[in-house]
Amino acid sequence: MRVFLYLCLIFSSYLFSCANADMRSKIGSEDTTKIKCAEDNAPVKGCIATAKRHQTCNFYAFDINTNIYIGNSIEDLDIIDDITGVETALSPDGKIVAYASKNVKPGSVYLYDIKNKCNRHLDFPISDEISKPFFAPQGDFLAVSALSPDTQLPKILLYDLRKDTFKIVGRENMGGFNPTFSPNGKKIVFHDMEKVYIYDYNGNTCVKLSKTIPCGEFCPQDKMGISSVCKFQLSSDEKYMYYTYDYWDSDTVRSIAFACYDISSGKIEYLSKKEKSCCDFHASDDGNVYFLLQDSLNCFLYLTENGSKKSSKVFGKNFETPCSFSISY
Repeated sequence: MRVFLYLCLIFSSYLFSCANADMRSKIGSEDTTKIKCAEDNAPVKGCIATAKRHQTCNFYAFDINTNIYIGNSIEDLDIIDDITGVETALSPDGKIVAYASKNVKPGSVYLYDIKNKCNRHLDFPISDEISKPFFAPQGDFLAVSALSPDTQLPKILLYDLRKDTFKIVGRENMGGFNPTFSPNGKKIVFHDMEKVYIYDYNGNTCVKLSKTIPCGEFCPQDKMGISSVCKFQLSSDEKYMYYTYDYWDSDTVRSIAFACYDISSGKIEYLSKKEKSCCDFHASDDGNVYFLLQDSLNCFLYLTENGSKKSSKVFGKNFETPCSFSISY
C-alpha cells in the first residue's frame, strides 16, 4: 500500500511539473509575441507610428503624377483607380481623400469616399480655382485656398462638410496661401507672402486673429524667401512653427527647404539640406513630423523641448517624381 501511494505521489508530481512546463512554454511564447508586436509598433528609433496606434483606415495618401495612392504602409500603397488629382488631403479617420482635380473640372476640389467609391464635388460659388485642401483634426471642416475673380487674391475658406456651407477666414481684402490646422485642432495658419497669420479655431469657426509674424522672421538670410508655394504649420504644443521656404543658390536656381521656428525665442533650426527640395510636410499629433524630399520620405520621430531634432530616419521607398502627401491624425 505504501509503495502504491509513493508511486501515485511521484506520478502526480510528474504531471504537475509537465503542466507547469507547458504553462511556462505557452506564457513564454505569448510574451515573446507581445514583445515582438510592441517593438514593431512602438515609435522608437528606426520605427514609425503605425496605423494601429492611430486607429485609422489609412494613414498615408500620396499623389504621384496625378495618381493617388493610399495605405497604412508606404511599402504597400494601393492606387485609387477611379480618380486622378493633386494636393491630396486625408481625413482624420483615413476614410476620405480630398484632392484638387486636374481633369474633371480643373481648379475644383473633390472628396472621395474610399470604401464606397463615391466622388463628391465641393461647390464654391465665389471662385473657380480652389486648391490646397486641408482637413481639420475634428474632420468636420476643410480649409482651402480660393482665388477671388474680383481681386485676383487667394482667400482662405472654411468649408463645413456637415452643412455644405463655407466661411471666409480673415478680412475681405486679405489674401492667403496654403491653410493648415495645428495638430491639436486649435489654430489655423496661413500666409500672404508678407505675414504669417495665426487664427484661433474653436471647432466651428475662426474666433479671432491670435498672432501675426512677419515672413522676414522666418527668412533671416538673403538667399531665403517666402512664395505662394510655401507652407506653415504649428506643432501640437503651439511652441514651434514648421515651414518651407525658398532657397536661392543663384538668381535662377531655387529649392524649397524645410525648417522649424521657435516662436518664443525666434531661433530657427534647418531640418533639410538646402540643395534638396521639400515637396511637402505634415506635423502629426503623434509628435512626429513627416516630410517628403525629392525622392524619399523622412520621419522625425519626435522633437526635443528646444525644437531640435532628436532622431530622423528615411523609412520610405524612393518615388520617381516629387509629389505631395498627407497623413491622418
